Amino acid sequence: MTILKNLTALAPTAIVVCVAVTLAFTALTPGAAQSQESPTAGANATSASMRGIFTALTTAYAYSLDMEFFEDRHNRDTVLAALQALVNNTEALETHGAGLDPSFDYLRHSLAEDAYDALEKYQNRQFLGSKFMLNKLVENCATCHARLPADEPFETGAKFLEDADIQSLPPVDRVNIEVATRQFDRALVTYEEIFQMPKMTPPGLRLIGAFEGYFKLCIGVVENTERPIRTLETYQSRDDIPQDSRTETAAWIGALKTLDLAAGTGRELAAARDLIAGAEPVKRPPSDRSRLVEHIAAASLLHRYLQNASTYDTNLAEAFYLLAVAESHISRSQWISETEFLLEQSIKAAPESDVAKKAKRILSDWQES
Repeated sequence: MTILKNLTALAPTAIVVCVAVTLAFTALTPGAAQSQESPTAGANATSASMRGIFTALTTAYAYSLDMEFFEDRHNRDTVLAALQALVNNTEALETHGAGLDPSFDYLRHSLAEDAYDALEKYQNRQFLGSKFMLNKLVENCATCHARLPADEPFETGAKFLEDADIQSLPPVDRVNIEVATRQFDRALVTYEEIFQMPKMTPPGLRLIGAFEGYFKLCIGVVENTERPIRTLETYQSRDDIPQDSRTETAAWIGALKTLDLAAGTGRELAAARDLIAGAEPVKRPPSDRSRLVEHIAAASLLHRYLQNASTYDTNLAEAFYLLAVAESHISRSQWISETEFLLEQSIKAAPESDVAKKAKRILSDWQES
């Protein structure tokens, strides 16, 4: 049985990212991670923390864009106040966000760690290092955006993108801002522009994760498989595409043509299981990306499953395990690698289960590699 037939990232920018994440967090149903707070209290605390992150990161990141201001000793107290507020609010999110879908835990912890590192480096006059950590915070925030379908427009982000400085950015830089501000339709157009840029060779596109980002939006957010098929067919018309890239692109087109996004509704775990099983029958080298569509579709289904999970059991363990497998084939981020965390969550969910035993073996190999 083929499940493909049956399954149906500028200163203000960084902050709008976190506003969008706030909206995503507060819309989530408390999942498998149990909290001592009531769902309403937990949601209110999470929302308050994210508003605080929004304000603090907007301010600190804006300062870091002007390194002359950022390094000036006369501005030290001002910058430190923003960084300390960022630390306080990310720590609060780590404390109060425990009732969220547990797949967000890695990102919550990363936000808190990176905020503390940004403050510590600034205190030690490591200004470039502090700015570097603020950039990591932005990417952590943006990672959440392509996980679940877009529910409603984010008008603040749309207005922000009208700024002339944003409009003048190169597409490779602008697309991250468009995703960060949840302007997904505009981001899709920009990705499609990038795919036709002569200077963006297949290795360059792979380096910036262009196809991964594009497929995540198409499959996980706007739920449209026809559009990426047309885009890939146009991409293949370029005369500078080597044969191995053409073969890879053809595999993506074939997968998209049989991918039915609606049929996975209500059976997300089973559909994801079948997708991953179908993508894994032949052992492939780590560089092989021919099954990228299947793994992204499976990850999208698993995030939806985890959003509504309510108990620690073997099904939750399997969901985390399968998500770890999918992410190990998808992620090319410089900063964020969730595979190890997801395997640990699989083991925690049902320590004595067969799937936990598999997770332990893979985790051991992962840590040794």
